[in-house]
This record gives sequence, structure tokens and C-alpha cells, in this order.
Amino acid sequence: MRSSFRSSRAPLVVLLVLVLTGILLTVTGVQSGVPASVWSLKGNRGTDPGPEFLGTSDNEPLIIKTNSTPVMTLGSVGPVEVHKALVAHDDVSVEKDLRVDGSLTAAGGVTFSGPLAVGGSATIGGDLSVSGQAQFAQNAEVGGNLAVSGTATATAVTVSGTTTTGVLEVTGGDLAEPFEISGSSTIPAGAVVIIDDTESGQLSLSATEYDRRVAGVVSGAGGIRPGLVLYRQSPSAGQHVALAGRVYALADASKYPIRPGDLLTTSSDPGRLMKVTDYQRAQGAVVGKAMSTLETGKGLVLVLVSLQ
Repeated sequence: MRSSFRSSRAPLVVLLVLVLTGILLTVTGVQSGVPASVWSLKGNRGTDPGPEFLGTSDNEPLIIKTNSTPVMTLGSVGPVEVHKALVAHDDVSVEKDLRVDGSLTAAGGVTFSGPLAVGGSATIGGDLSVSGQAQFAQNAEVGGNLAVSGTATATAVTVSGTTTTGVLEVTGGDLAEPFEISGSSTIPAGAVVIIDDTESGQLSLSATEYDRRVAGVVSGAGGIRPGLVLYRQSPSAGQHVALAGRVYALADASKYPIRPGDLLTTSSDPGRLMKVTDYQRAQGAVVGKAMSTLETGKGLVLVLVSLQ
């Protein structure tokens, strides 16, 4: 009886000794009789990257948790999923899709062989290269070059270097550039402006019919914001003036109704357009073509800006 009792307690004693020496035995190894896997929390040496790895041997994903909450999911199919913010202190290279629920911050360059989806903002210290679509729920700031082979979507993108993409979707309505306005600190959106002949590089409010100094229309009227803005100096200097694209402009149809397709030029009413009726005088004074109707009076007209 005593011999049998000692024999039954032997595995427990061995297990206790192994735990005290800092070795963790897998439950699967003890139950099946297969030699237990050994993994040290203080680091490992002499590992063989072929048969030895950290992960799963079936088709189930590897889930990493902290405080019982998943922070990363690695599956055999689908993207690498990061459920919190991702911070990298060097270059990052991912050979499959990546989805980050939080923000993405990398001190170096970032390369993705598949699409990229970020639930927050992205700050990249170096280049960003994405072989597929790049989606950012908030702003994206790239310290180097940006290369995207698919569609790039973000609230705002700031790139210090060169941007290369297959498709660039612009959600605004016009191509604008900020100009300082002479004689006034601010003028209303939709107002027509001309080149100021007294202040070099500045614009002023139009006030003459068929003015060949016409430069464009102040962006922002009718809820249409600029889609692309060119900055030469400080982004806050002056007002955005639409040089091309669609923009709502102040118009005067008191003399002639304005209909889609009509050429538009400056009028004697400050900051307002009117329909071209004298085509000889209109040469060099055309702002663009009307895309909406204003039968009479004053109001806003949608204009396809094309200076000519």
C-alpha cells in the first residue's frame, strides 16, 4: 500500500519541481504523454525557426490579449488585425493586409504588400507604400513619399514628399489657391475677384463689366469646399480662390437671364457675374460657363470655372 501511494504522488512532485525551476509545461503535453514544450519568459536560445514557432498549427487564428481583451489577431486568411493603436519605433513591413482599429504611428518607413485600413489617424516618419487601397478614418501625415497602387481615402492627407497613386479621389468641388485680398480683410464666398493692378500678387473685388483682369471666384459658397488647394506660403494667408472646377458664384440676372451653358463675365455689380452678350468684349474676360439657372434678380449660380 505504501509503495502504491508513493508511485501515485511521483508525477505531482516532478511537476512541482519543474514549475519551481521556471519551466512551463503545456497541458497538452502532460495529458498526451508527448514531451512538453518549453518556453522561458526570460528569453530563449538555440531555437530552430523551422519546427519551432510561436503560433497555431491548425487553421485557427492566434489571438494576443492583455487584461483578457484582444489586442491583435493573426489569422491564416484575412488581414492582420490590431485592435488598438499601433506604434512602431522603426520601419514596418507587412506582407498581407493590415487593419488597425486605432491610430498608426511609425518612426520609420511603412510598406504593405496588401491593402491598409486604419480606424484613426496615421503618422508616418518615412515613406508609406501600400499595394492596394489605403483607408484612413482620420488624417494621415507622411514624412516622406506616399505610393498607393489603389484608392487612397482620408479626411486629410499631408505628404512632405511625392505622392504616387493609381486613383486619387477628391471630394471637394474646385482647384483653389489662397490669395491676399487688397482693400478688405475678407469678402464673401462666391464673390468674383480680379487681379489688383496696384498691389503685386494680390486680388480685389470685381466691379466693372467685361474686366479682363478677372482671376476667379472665392470658394466656399453653396456648401462646396475646395477639393484641392495649392499652397505657396502659409496655408492661412488670404482666401481660397477657385481657379478651375465647379463653384457657386454670386450672379446678377437683372438684365439677362442666366441659363446652363451661358458664358459668364464680370458685371458692374461688385463681385457678381453676368451673362456674356458682347462676345468681342468678352475675350479674355470670361470666368466660365453656367451650370444652373437664374432667371432674374440676384443669387447664386453654379459655375464651371474656365478662365478664357
